[in-house]
Amino acid sequence: MRQFHLDGKPFSKPAGDWYLTDKNTDFAMKFLEEEKQKNPSKPIFLYFALNAPHNPLHALAKDVAIYRGKYKAKGWDVLRQERFDRQVNMGLIDPPSILSPRTPGIPAWKDLGSREQDIEDHVMAVYAGMMDNVDQNVGRMMAKLKELDMYDNTLFMFLSDNGSDGESHRGGQLNAPGSNWQRGSGWANLGNTPFRHYKFNQHNGGICTPFFAWWPNVIVSDKKIEKTFSGQIIDLMPTINELAGWKYPGKFASLPPLEGKSLVPLFEGKPIAPHEAIVAHLKGEESMISGNWKITSFKNDQWELYNLETDITENKDLSKQEPEILASMISKWNAYRKNHNISTGGGGRVAPYVPH
Repeated sequence: MRQFHLDGKPFSKPAGDWYLTDKNTDFAMKFLEEEKQKNPSKPIFLYFALNAPHNPLHALAKDVAIYRGKYKAKGWDVLRQERFDRQVNMGLIDPPSILSPRTPGIPAWKDLGSREQDIEDHVMAVYAGMMDNVDQNVGRMMAKLKELDMYDNTLFMFLSDNGSDGESHRGGQLNAPGSNWQRGSGWANLGNTPFRHYKFNQHNGGICTPFFAWWPNVIVSDKKIEKTFSGQIIDLMPTINELAGWKYPGKFASLPPLEGKSLVPLFEGKPIAPHEAIVAHLKGEESMISGNWKITSFKNDQWELYNLETDITENKDLSKQEPEILASMISKWNAYRKNHNISTGGGGRVAPYVPH
């Protein structure tokens, strides 16, 4: 029996159905109970990082069964268009931005054979089962906070770390112990609707992820969509510091200054100034957003330029039409790279569709 460790103490995986995301939640709730008991009036920070839906694809059979067969009838092309239409109707995406095309190399769903469609349906059913389990466990956490009388005065910040992964590794029997399957580029293209490319790329399919903030005692409306580039992930630490009453760097004077800023005013319905630039880079792929403009590179290729106000899905490269804006953005990027000692090279990963 494989052993796991917590605080240096081993515990053994019991027999039968045992799912790591369930166990993540069990311990997270235990930590909350312990902290509430020790320090009833002290703020608590809980980094609640669940294992699902990270690869490899593993889900409980009961959760997979809910979704088996639901993806085969429509496939990734129809579902992608339906998701985009919902996003527009919800106000998440504004015209004239349009749905980006299916990534080259991914076949049309209708061109797959029945067996291939069935395998792909099973793949997505396992992934959906993982997400269902996440939803179940977030619900368990919410219930625990209510039980501890902490719900109304808790700020919830929920996000993923990057866009869907376009890798297509598939080894062993899907969803069996020891197997290593990923969704693949076809379903990742659906997962990143309406954007282009994937995790490891610096187009919006790689770097734009959902972020939800919910604070019953403070945030007035749970339906507001913030569309300005006024916040990014480096703002989370200053936000938490402000709420916890901790002055950075405190006694750790050697730490570098924080570049982020608190999002608390945004939660209170007050405007905050946008960042001068939002930068992302990984393995030779780079991007910078400044105002409504964005430059990005793909696999160490030439810079592309997009106006995110009218083209947030990055369908129209304006690098040739707006050379002065492009030059200005590149100059800003080079200055940022120099100031932050950023090296280049490596190239990102976008795997082709792998048939079965």
